[in-house]
Amino acid sequence: MLGLGTYSDYLHRMVGEHIKNADYAVLFGDYAYAYAEGAKAAGMKENRIFVCANREIALEKLLLIARKGDCILFKASHDMKADEINPMIKAIKKQVEIMNEVKE
Repeated sequence: MLGLGTYSDYLHRMVGEHIKNADYAVLFGDYAYAYAEGAKAAGMKENRIFVCANREIALEKLLLIARKGDCILFKASHDMKADEINPMIKAIKKQVEIMNEVKE
C-alpha cells in the first residue's frame, strides 16, 4: 500500500478500522499512526495499540504480549523487507510456545 499516493493515509486509516476487534495492534512503518488512528476511531482501546519506531521494537513488543491461542495478523510490504521478518515471527512463535510450556 506504499504506492497509493494521496489516498495512502486515508486507506491505511480504513484498514485500521477493521482491526478494532484484535486483541492487540503492534504497528510500525510510515503509516503505523494511520492504522492506529483508524483502530482508535473504530473503538479499539488505546492500551491495546502499540506504535513502534521500527520492526525490531515491534517484534520485541510482540514477544512480550503474544500468548498461546492468539491470532496475529501481520501486514507488511516488500518495501519494508517483510521477507526478512517471517523468520523472526517464527522464532517468536517458538519462544511463546516454550514460555507457555514453562507456565503450565
